[in-house]
Amino acid sequence: MSLREETPDMRDRKKIFESALDRTRQVLRKFPGDGPLESVEKQLEYLLGLETGEHNDRSRLRDIILGVQAGKLIEQLDSELADMLVDAAIEARDMDYRRY
Repeated sequence: MSLREETPDMRDRKKIFESALDRTRQVLRKFPGDGPLESVEKQLEYLLGLETGEHNDRSRLRDIILGVQAGKLIEQLDSELADMLVDAAIEARDMDYRRY
């Protein structure tokens, strides 16, 4: 767990990641073994772990491609998840630019 105090923005970001991860897992149950969905799940797990302080390796932030995957691959499977991934991608970008 992170030693830094949680701010309202951090709680919102955590909720965005948790909600997107939950929805990803729901869609994965419909499409088991889907490579892009499995990639999305791993990226969201990484982001959530970073946000909650489970780990602090920020080096993979620049590798997050949730927005690209949302538009090109996920939209056709689940438009709600695609929208959630765009929100998560924006948060991930903000995490990369604002180092704490």
